[in-house]
Amino acid sequence: MKSIFVFIISILILELHSSFAQESYDVNILKANMEFLASDALMGRESGTFYEELSAQFIASELKKYGVKAFGDEGSYFQSFEVLKNSMSINSTIKLMAGDGIVSTTLEPIKDFVGEIVNLNEDILASPLEMVFCGYGITDEVSGYDDYMGLDLKGKIAVVTFGIPSEKYHDNLTGVNLGRFRSPALKVQVAATAGAEAVFFVPDELLEQMWGMLAQMTTEDKFTLAGYPPEDSFFPLPALGLKMERGNEFFLEEEITFEKIKSLSGEGQKLDKFLMRKKIILDFDMVKTRGFCKNVVGLIEGLNKDEVITIGAHYDHIGKVDSEIFNGADDNASGTVAILEAARNLVSGEQLKRNVAVIFYGAEEKGLLGSRFFAGEWRDKENLIVNINIDMCGRGKVDTITVRGPLETSGELFEIVKSIDNESSMDFDLKKGLTDGMGSSDHASFAAVGIPVIDLCDDMESDLHMPTDDYDKIDYDKIGKTSTVVEKIVRKISELDHKLSRETE
Repeated sequence: MKSIFVFIISILILELHSSFAQESYDVNILKANMEFLASDALMGRESGTFYEELSAQFIASELKKYGVKAFGDEGSYFQSFEVLKNSMSINSTIKLMAGDGIVSTTLEPIKDFVGEIVNLNEDILASPLEMVFCGYGITDEVSGYDDYMGLDLKGKIAVVTFGIPSEKYHDNLTGVNLGRFRSPALKVQVAATAGAEAVFFVPDELLEQMWGMLAQMTTEDKFTLAGYPPEDSFFPLPALGLKMERGNEFFLEEEITFEKIKSLSGEGQKLDKFLMRKKIILDFDMVKTRGFCKNVVGLIEGLNKDEVITIGAHYDHIGKVDSEIFNGADDNASGTVAILEAARNLVSGEQLKRNVAVIFYGAEEKGLLGSRFFAGEWRDKENLIVNINIDMCGRGKVDTITVRGPLETSGELFEIVKSIDNESSMDFDLKKGLTDGMGSSDHASFAAVGIPVIDLCDDMESDLHMPTDDYDKIDYDKIGKTSTVVEKIVRKISELDHKLSRETE
């Protein structure tokens, strides 16, 4: 009888140990780290501020406590990078010039237009510029769909819609996924390649919904990496958006009305391209300064010290706007806390076969600057074998996370993710990732230099970039489960007897 009792107890202990190994996160640690990083005391963790420095110091102290080695500049946990800061004066204007050369309308910032005024060619300021309506503003090599075909954009402004064409109205798009082109940044990048000087987005409901957030960004400092060309930027050109009530005026006496464009674009129908009769004058007063931001970088040493797995999350947010603090609990204190927890458990477990760099990126909200600097400065990119990124993981269904990136960057990585999906307590939403494209968080900086990537995101929208994104809404079990997913992916890749393939098929 005693032996049976001992046997039963042993089985229970093994089951408990197995369960702990599956998900070994500590909610108390997660909560403590969250409540510091997303507290009012850090004033929204804006890049380039004293509060970014406080956040970085805290993260570094946690890494040291967990036994993660310093992997930054001169033996520290910090990797500094210089940024150029440009801001547009509130006194700046945009003038619309009718075909007869007379200024018909003057637009004011925030009231009439918003924008990401970055990488501006100042030679075009105060001069009349031609505008070209470029439809959806998409160039897709796979299908051959090209809104810019035959258009001369040199020295001109590209005017595009936010939508994407539907295969219902375009024969060559049958079975083609253009979801990634919902990204305004990608449309700006395509316009830059086509030779445009700036992009003007046609007003729509989504722009109106985001107007408040975009308004605060319009006159704030815009950061770019010092020493890096504009074409390497997330937004290589200025991107402007117009207030809905100005739409009819903007397209007055043009080949197509604003209402018609809205109707056709909303259904994904064909949009004819044309040179607009109006010209535009960008009368911007720009102020320039310089500064420094920083990544926090640690290293978990493996047996093979040549190959490096990278895991990371951005720790910055957008700071304080007027009297309100934007604490960014989900965006992205949640990802920061999850990566810290994954690092803690990876250090305490069996030694990995490959090195793991643990990176907390600065200035993500300024255009993925920290991750672009890290990926750009790493010399041997062949030995950076994968990047695993978390950008928001504390909201939504506790057992679901959206996964983006693996299919587009590594077929083998996609299979690994699917295998972990089958054995994990979390459900991976792979379909949404495939529909929406790869996404535009820090993993995109690694994908841009050919490195396979995974991005984990909860896709929270209700409080995104709002002062209501606070830690009282955070689900700590979801953060813990996400950190466990990262651990599993790292360990599976670390155990490979070959370098992870970069073939996408």
